[in-house]
Amino acid sequence: QLADVVMGVSINGVPFACKISELLGVDFGVYRPHSEAETGGAFSSNFASTGDKKKIVIVDDVLSTGATIKGAISDIREAGGEPVLVLVIVNKSSMNEVDGVPLRGLIRARSLGGTILGGAVKKGFPYD
Repeated sequence: QLADVVMGVSINGVPFACKISELLGVDFGVYRPHSEAETGGAFSSNFASTGDKKKIVIVDDVLSTGATIKGAISDIREAGGEPVLVLVIVNKSSMNEVDGVPLRGLIRARSLGGTILGGAVKKGFPYD
């Protein structure tokens, strides 16, 4: 079995994680990141726990820098869980793993950069 728990990162990863957990027939959990890095995030007490060496799949909508996912991985490990996979809808980075955990995205998006996009806007294409 790939995972014991599919954990959605609040808020936007939660609906995806809920459906994935249903399809896989495993428990569902919610991770709520905290805005202050030194305090860590929190796990919802209404859903599955992360301890007892449970295998956890982390689900979020978008990964840019990976900071939120790194926090989730750290908090899951600290709670006694084992992050086994990170799933995102859009991976805006060049990463294929985060802190040793495989990262998979449905879409890999790259920034076009200011010069290309800026030139398109100045010429009126395709935003006319």
